[in-house]
Amino acid sequence: MIRINLLPEEMRRSEGTPLPRRLAIFAGTALIALLAMAWVTVHFQTIPEREASIKARTRERNDLQARVDADVVPLDQYLAATKTRQKIAEELRASRPLWAPVLDALWTTISSSEGAWLEDLGLTADDLEVESLVNPRKKTKVPQQSVRMLCVATLLGVAPWDLDRVAKARIAQIYDRMVADIAPIRQDDLLYYDFGIGTWEVTEAYSGSVGGRALRFELFLRVRMKKAYDEALAVK
Repeated sequence: MIRINLLPEEMRRSEGTPLPRRLAIFAGTALIALLAMAWVTVHFQTIPEREASIKARTRERNDLQARVDADVVPLDQYLAATKTRQKIAEELRASRPLWAPVLDALWTTISSSEGAWLEDLGLTADDLEVESLVNPRKKTKVPQQSVRMLCVATLLGVAPWDLDRVAKARIAQIYDRMVADIAPIRQDDLLYYDFGIGTWEVTEAYSGSVGGRALRFELFLRVRMKKAYDEALAVK
């Protein structure tokens, strides 16, 4: 029996795909697959390079950060030390040694000691080994920025064999009185007064006396800062 398809041409079912169309579909599919494979291959091949680049940049950044830290930390320390020194300088300016009452107290102490007086007074700027005020033939170590005092005290009625003991006791007595008299002048904990005993000797006679002996000795008075302030100022 003869069958006739009465559907319009555009609605008729295709009985087969032409060969050129199939080839085009296959070629397009193959091309897409090749492009995908090429992209995947290139992507995976460049991963190590990108990882190496990232690591290199990370190392460079870490090196730069380390250099910055190495420069910043000393700078911070320097700025902190500078601020500390500035603060101490301001405190020192406000707490200058009260030399007038100090020297007045020294004079009062020595003059009030029976048979004692102050014969010479001087000031040194640096640590020096200089001629002794007691005996120019002797050398004495003078502390930095200290007041040098040459004191004289009479020694009457002392046996020759007992001169050393009595002389040392007399020096210790005057020294202790000086320390006690200077102590109330300290106004704060920034500065303190440091005493020292230099050379001494006993002479056979002193001016204005016959047959007597005199004790000549050196005392040092130095104004110093507390150790914590010294260490802070020494920071560079």
